Amino acid sequence: MDLLLSMIQQNWAVISQAPFGVVSLLLVIATAAFSAGRFFLSEKVANLESRLAAKDETIANYREKLAGATPDEARSKIDELEGRLLALEPRLLSADQLAMFSAIVGTKPGSAQVVVDLASANRQQLARQLERSLKDVGWNVEIGSAAGVSNPPKTGISITPGSGEDTADANLLARAFDAIGVAYEILTPSAYTNMTQILISDLQL
Repeated sequence: MDLLLSMIQQNWAVISQAPFGVVSLLLVIATAAFSAGRFFLSEKVANLESRLAAKDETIANYREKLAGATPDEARSKIDELEGRLLALEPRLLSADQLAMFSAIVGTKPGSAQVVVDLASANRQQLARQLERSLKDVGWNVEIGSAAGVSNPPKTGISITPGSGEDTADANLLARAFDAIGVAYEILTPSAYTNMTQILISDLQL
């Protein structure tokens, strides 16, 4: 403001001689500045509206895909689908897991029966891996099969100690599975066999 007053004072002689021309020039400058400001403001508003519209569309798409589910419900659905995919894929032990498993069960060879649920054809390879690993370190191993397992383990693997009080074989197998990060379930001792049983099945979905 002070600068404007100073310019008017310095050029008062010129302004006083052509006041209408100066006023007209000022109006033109003000109009141009107002128009430019309005143009940039409207462009900014348009960009913001466009971004909001895109955001609303994205949210609508997510809601449509989730069928109105909350984030927790969506996470639960994803976990369920991942579980189903794992159940369909062959579940095999890596070379490192097999080496560690053999090292642990080899400390005290025992006896075990590896049983495959006939409804779980894709578990045959895992059963063969366990059979070879146990036999290689001196275990007495039998291979069996079961049809129509009424309550398959949710983890896909269960360990059933044999009849009697000696659960050393089952405990050693459990320790080996713990060491290699494989989930399993321990069941109550069986009254039908003296051998510890390892059941290989599908995930219970």
